[in-house]
Amino acid sequence: MYTETLIGSGRTGHVYRIDGNPESKARKEFSITFPPIRLWNWFFYNSAHPLSTEVGQTYAYWKRRLAHRLCEYVDGNVTVVDATEPSQNGFISPFIEGHMSAKNERSAVYAEARKLEEVFDDIGMPTWSFSRRNPWSASNFILNDAGVHIVDYEQSVPLPDT
Repeated sequence: MYTETLIGSGRTGHVYRIDGNPESKARKEFSITFPPIRLWNWFFYNSAHPLSTEVGQTYAYWKRRLAHRLCEYVDGNVTVVDATEPSQNGFISPFIEGHMSAKNERSAVYAEARKLEEVFDDIGMPTWSFSRRNPWSASNFILNDAGVHIVDYEQSVPLPDT
């Protein structure tokens, strides 16, 4: 038997810790309820937010898997946490023990992530969720002895010129 505990909520969904298995896992569930995000998509695209659809959630799963694998080819101490299996309204990934970056650690974290950000931007995989240009991105990093882990890669802000 396993238990799920809500460990985080954001603008596009919720994250639950799943305990009761040999290894703890995390389940990301997309739930686009934040009104400004919903209005933004309807205003510019006349459609629902992509992560609120089954197809969008499937693409988010595969995008996360690809981003995780691409980290192997970028020198550095930063990884995007893998998605291991799809789940209803989202996906499952390993649970990463660690802590969120403290205010005094953020400049070093952004410096570590900068090379990965530049590579991903160069190949057309937007990095808003962990970009230094995103005022909320600090909450998307988990730090531990193994390095810096990006735990949210799906967050995006669609702009009319992109």
